Amino acid sequence: MPTRPTANQLERALVLSQQIEKLEAELFGLLGTAERKTFATEVTAPVIPASKPGKKGKRTFSAESRAKMAAAQKARWAKAGEPKSEEKPAKKGRGKWTMSPEAKAKIAEAQKKRWAALRKGK
Repeated sequence: MPTRPTANQLERALVLSQQIEKLEAELFGLLGTAERKTFATEVTAPVIPASKPGKKGKRTFSAESRAKMAAAQKARWAKAGEPKSEEKPAKKGRGKWTMSPEAKAKIAEAQKKRWAALRKGK
């Protein structure tokens, strides 16, 4: 939000405006133009907001750098969009892994032996 001008700033603006009008009158007198327009009243300066302390301006890239970045991005998109040379078949999901009955029996037998050894040790 722009700040309000102080009284000193307003006085200075008034003095500058008067000086501009005097210079315009002199200019129009030299050129002999019939119509006298005041440029000070027509042209307004853009309001520039006060920048925050410690905040730097926006960084910009040179045209050459932007061109390099654009070319690199186009190359990435082209590479991503081209079909792969050797299409590998999609892996089929194994689904739920199940053990064979023989493997289950082997594990159960080993567990029974461990528990028997534990009971014997008590």
